Amino acid sequence: MTMMTEPTIGRQGYWSSFYAAESAGNKLMPPSQFAAFVAPEIESECALFDIGCGNGRDSLFFAELGFKVVALDASEVAIKFAKNKSEERGLKNIQFLQEDITSPALRKSISQLGGKTACVYSRFFLHAITEREQVQFFNSLADTLLPGHRVAFEYRVTADQAIEKEAPPHYRRYQDSADVNAQLEARGFKALYLVEGQGFAKYKTEDAIVARCLFEKA
Repeated sequence: MTMMTEPTIGRQGYWSSFYAAESAGNKLMPPSQFAAFVAPEIESECALFDIGCGNGRDSLFFAELGFKVVALDASEVAIKFAKNKSEERGLKNIQFLQEDITSPALRKSISQLGGKTACVYSRFFLHAITEREQVQFFNSLADTLLPGHRVAFEYRVTADQAIEKEAPPHYRRYQDSADVNAQLEARGFKALYLVEGQGFAKYKTEDAIVARCLFEKA
């Protein structure tokens, strides 16, 4: 297993400051390229769980397309900003949860779906949590999701560590995509789409090396 973490400042402190600065600007960025990729890959009646939703840019995008959205993030600042933007747009099909993935909130929300299809979506989140948290997260998905439910992840891989970053150093856990894929397969997920490279998550002068994956519960 190859996982490397760059020098860090505290996770909570970094993200609180990051989202506070975004809130002060009161601007919402367009949806990510990954959100635009995932949207046509899931059924229109699908419930979309945006894990680590941040400022809500992708959550609101999915909600405006008509998906029922549950947006989860541990940051109070981020959730407040995203919720305000949702209210400004008059969106009624989105729910916000200020929780981390170790809480029972995600399991509870998924279990309330009944027979509804679901997709657990997460962009730039797997590399922002610890290995232990990721194991708990994957175990929770394996225990809660039903056959046909999907997961869609985009995250930084080990090769990205050498790329110069636009953001200041903070907690990033670079991972081997083959290992992440194996973890999901071991939990009963079947790969539908796998890709790794650049050009998927460019930001200013930074062209991150990321992995994208789409899995379905078998």
